[in-house]
Amino acid sequence: MRGATVAGFELLEKIGGGGMGLVYKARDVALGRFVALKFLPPELAADSLSKARFLQEARAASRLDHPNICTIYQVDETADGRLYIVMGYYEGETVEQKLARGPLALAEALDIAAQTASGLFRAHREGITHRDIKPANLLVTAGGLVKILDFGIAKLAVEAPLTREGAAVGTLPYMAPEQLAGESVDPQADIWALGVVLYQMVTGRLPFAADNPGAVVHAILHRRPPLLTAFRREAPEALEQTVGKMLAKDRRHRFRHCAELAAHLRVVGAAGGAVTPADLPTHTQPVRAAPPGPSLAVLPFVNLSGDREQEYFSDGITEEIIAQLSRLPGIRIIARTSVMRYKRSAAPLPEIARELRVSHVVEGSVRRAGNRVRITCGFVEAATGRQLWSEGYDRELTDIFAIQTDVARQIAAALSVVLEPAPKPRLMTERRNIHAYPLFLKARHFLHKVSPDGFL
Repeated sequence: MRGATVAGFELLEKIGGGGMGLVYKARDVALGRFVALKFLPPELAADSLSKARFLQEARAASRLDHPNICTIYQVDETADGRLYIVMGYYEGETVEQKLARGPLALAEALDIAAQTASGLFRAHREGITHRDIKPANLLVTAGGLVKILDFGIAKLAVEAPLTREGAAVGTLPYMAPEQLAGESVDPQADIWALGVVLYQMVTGRLPFAADNPGAVVHAILHRRPPLLTAFRREAPEALEQTVGKMLAKDRRHRFRHCAELAAHLRVVGAAGGAVTPADLPTHTQPVRAAPPGPSLAVLPFVNLSGDREQEYFSDGITEEIIAQLSRLPGIRIIARTSVMRYKRSAAPLPEIARELRVSHVVEGSVRRAGNRVRITCGFVEAATGRQLWSEGYDRELTDIFAIQTDVARQIAAALSVVLEPAPKPRLMTERRNIHAYPLFLKARHFLHKVSPDGFL
């Protein structure tokens, strides 16, 4: 097919292939850009229902917008009925190609895993599970950016009548126990698969290696993998603990979501191997009863602007209110790094409060439209769910500093029923530049991503 033109794309060279189809580097004739064109094998769309399911799934994946997810430009079929996907083309190599040279440096392995977890979290929030995370589906660009490939294809392979013998064997070492048991697949299966990949990047070998598929299945279901230190003596204990949690047989014992996992991996990576399990984010330590005395968590304010680009603004408001309340004497305020993992969480407030070990919770929302901003927030007693105070503010953006101060004062007043005497907050009253403020929030938003694209 090299040199041919298909649906407006000139095929230049074959760059990959396997059970899930052939991939060509191609040129978009109309736009002049390079793309990756993937042709799906005919047996993956053997009937109209399977084809419709695939197109629905792939088109859903095409709406994912994240630096660590390969961009999908188009999903369609040729005149003779062959399904194809037009994806972004990136210079780089897959993790599979990197592993062909041996284990990766610990820092590189942790960075790849953390970036992958970030991309997966974005997909999982949209209800999309990858189902086929493996080294061949993780591409690292020349600039070190990880791109997750093949969203939407694995689901088709599960549902379509596979006629080729052994078509799914290639992914067997990365399948979670619940997949092998025929149970429903959810984001926890992606966490397991990423755990296998991380183990492989660190040690150069699979955690559940065996001579035949049946033995691999038995190992996944019943055996514990050898310790990382059996093959990599310098692997820190915290990394051992993290990989062990990712590879828990019972999915309920793995990380709750990929944002929590990414935070773990970044802490381990940033410490350069000097980290201990006690240094990991506190939410992974055993949950204890809340300590005596009032304690407060400001949960991430929900962005109701209808524009994801405004996410930085709602996150910034959350952080600013945390900073204001941190000046209250006699009360423990949970840090931003611990509360941000509950962004878009559907967990009940009492459960969140138990995990954070707090007596009170602040929750709210932000809606920004042009130069107007509406903030609503409430102050809740965690044990009973009783709302002690709530308020809405609909003002000009120029009043944002006054709103933040007012919110902190109202919460301090509500806390007077808990603290005796009532706290006297040392709130921020210095003048600040309203034009610079949104830019500051946006910069801090990207800084907190702790990723190459964020720093850029």
